[in-house]
Amino acid sequence: MSTNLGNFTNDTKEIIFEWAKIVQEKYNSENYFRDILLIIEWDEAGLRQRNIPKAAVLSLIRGVSDCSPFPANVQPPSNFIFSVVDTPDHQAHQTINNILSRLQVALSQSNKASLGRVYLVMAGKNNSFRISEVLNI
Repeated sequence: MSTNLGNFTNDTKEIIFEWAKIVQEKYNSENYFRDILLIIEWDEAGLRQRNIPKAAVLSLIRGVSDCSPFPANVQPPSNFIFSVVDTPDHQAHQTINNILSRLQVALSQSNKASLGRVYLVMAGKNNSFRISEVLNI
C-alpha cells in the first residue's frame, strides 16, 4: 500500500486533493476517513482486445448505489474517478468489494489484457493518503 500520489497525473492529483478536502470536512474528528475514491487508468487496447465497450464497464460501476462520478458537478461526468461514500446502511469498503466483484465476474477473460490500472484511494488528516492497486480486473 502506497501513500504516494506520484503515479497519477497532475490533473488527477488535483481531483484527489479536492475530494480529500471534502471528506476531511465530513470526518474532521477521525484519523482516516471512510469514503474511498476508485480511480481507473483505462487501457484502451485492452478494452479493444476484450471487445468490451467502456460504456458497458461504466454502466456496471455506476449501477452500484453509493458510488458516483467525481467531481459530481461537471459535464460530462467523469469516466475514470468515482467517489464511494460510507453510509449507515452500506460501508464504503463493502461497496468497493461489490463493484470489484461485478467487474471481475462480468469482464473476466483469461489471457487477455486488463481493462486498465485500478486504484483505491483513502484520505487521512494532513493530506495523507492510503493507495492500493487492484490487480486482475
